[in-house]
Amino acid sequence: MSGDRYANVKDYVFLTLPGPIGVASYTGNLVLIVAFVFVCMLLGHALELYCASVTRNLGCTSAVGVSLAYLFVQMGFPWTLFIYCVELFLTISVIALLRLALLKFAVNDRKVLPAQA
Repeated sequence: MSGDRYANVKDYVFLTLPGPIGVASYTGNLVLIVAFVFVCMLLGHALELYCASVTRNLGCTSAVGVSLAYLFVQMGFPWTLFIYCVELFLTISVIALLRLALLKFAVNDRKVLPAQA
C-alpha cells in the first residue's frame, strides 16, 4: 500500500518496541503490570512537578513532559527510562541552580517605589 522498497527480512523484525505494558507483561501478573505503569506515571509526574517548582518555567516543564512521554511510549528497556530520569533530574537541578545564581547576581537598575514592592 505504501510502496516501500525495503527488502523482506525473515530473520529480523523491525519497529517492535513493546512499550510499558508490553514490558510489564513479561511478569504475567496483572497487579504487577498495573503497579509498574502506576509507578512510571508517578515518576514522570514527580519530575514534571519538580521542574515546575524549581525552574518556574512553563517551557522547561513542557519539554520535560514531552520528552518523558516520548520515551515512555517507546520503552524497550526500563533501565534506559530510569537512567534518562536520573539525567533529567540532574539537568533540571543544574538549570534551577543557574536560575538562582542569575537571580541573585542580577542587577536591578529600576528604582522600585515602596508602593510597588
